[in-house]
Amino acid sequence: MIPTLTPDIAATGLGGVIDLLPPSMPADKDTMLDINAGGGTTLLQHNAMGQVSVTAGKRFAIPGLKFENAKPFTVLGSFGYINTSPGIFDMEEGYTNGTTTAGMPAQINNLQLRRYNNQRISKGYTGEIDFDPNPQTHLYVLGMFSSMNETIQKDELYLQNLDASSVDNGNNNFTATGANLNKYYENSSETDGMTVLKAGGNFMVANLVNVTFHSGYAEGSIVSTMILSRILAATIRI
Repeated sequence: MIPTLTPDIAATGLGGVIDLLPPSMPADKDTMLDINAGGGTTLLQHNAMGQVSVTAGKRFAIPGLKFENAKPFTVLGSFGYINTSPGIFDMEEGYTNGTTTAGMPAQINNLQLRRYNNQRISKGYTGEIDFDPNPQTHLYVLGMFSSMNETIQKDELYLQNLDASSVDNGNNNFTATGANLNKYYENSSETDGMTVLKAGGNFMVANLVNVTFHSGYAEGSIVSTMILSRILAATIRI
């Protein structure tokens, strides 16, 4: 990434140029197959997670077409997939008096319980066709697509007003007769995508000057949805 401003971005924005480098065919190989896979579990919720990537390519010739290079055509493709489900557990409490003094311990006012289940899937594809008729000429066409989809389920349970109309039972035990219980649920999803198309090449002029040219197109997208509901609200005695 080259962190420099571009004309279409405000001076206060973050601009720059990102050079995406797709997989390339080894110079000394006519075929290529590379497969990587891995997996594990998350630390908090022990959810399964995994990833896999595959890259394959081949050099070939078309019968009847003669060029200086015996195999002037190359096709190369790749695929990547990552699935993670981080998720968290969270508990927070609030107190009526934030400090504890002798004979007057801090009294709890609310207790907030949260459970977040996340699933994040990232995947991408690349495809490229090269034409190298001789060592001085290289032409290519490539396309790339990547996306990330994240879904989040949030369950929240709030116990509030635990210090309202409370009865001290001794031994740090009390009954909260005016406590409130609220339960919230949120389900959200976001998908980010990017498509890149590019064509170009290079050639030598009189074995002295290397001319490079290319043209590209990029498009991004974001789709978000959210469902928020208050499932339960009640006054309880605990």
